[in-house]
Amino acid sequence: MVKVGGSLFEFDQAPENLRRWIVCQEPATNVLIAGGGRTVDSVRKIQKQLAINDSAAHWMAIEMLDVTSRILANWLPDYEIVDNVSEIIRPNGEEDFVFEPVNWLRYKSNLPESWDATSDSIAAEIAASIRGCERRVELVLLKSCLPDPRCIHSLSALEGSGIVDDCFIHIASAMDVVRIVDLRDKHFQTMEFCLELENRDYSPRG
Repeated sequence: MVKVGGSLFEFDQAPENLRRWIVCQEPATNVLIAGGGRTVDSVRKIQKQLAINDSAAHWMAIEMLDVTSRILANWLPDYEIVDNVSEIIRPNGEEDFVFEPVNWLRYKSNLPESWDATSDSIAAEIAASIRGCERRVELVLLKSCLPDPRCIHSLSALEGSGIVDDCFIHIASAMDVVRIVDLRDKHFQTMEFCLELENRDYSPRG
């Protein structure tokens, strides 16, 4: 599962860098989900101006993810657009996907209807659902920067860092591996959290 951070939709080299990063990865079924970026920021602004409750704002923000998902699909025209985990779990399937999360979240999600859960946690929850089908899953967060390596020594240390939302750590702990990648960096600097190890480890890779 690969989550493309919303800030990357403001980066003119993002389509090229994303395609280049994918080529550099080991062969796998890639499932990409888009962050919200400015489209979701606009919901935050409207909520403050018009006194919209958190639940309504949450679903407005989620619906914006279909917009960024279509942008992502435009960057990767060979990727199939899906909106259900069952479409990904196919025998001997080697397809790659862009996941539109709105319908799945409406019926399958246990996330709180608030800003405590953003697209990082959405990606983690969908990845956990895929892993529940006895698949090994890596969760990759493509972002515009990495956490500070001087303070990040485990996945749990990300809590309160502003890099991920408040729900992410609990959900992502079910993954085999979590990676955070700086997609703006030409070398794709990476932090990898190997959760298969009893003592969660962190190692920067470049």
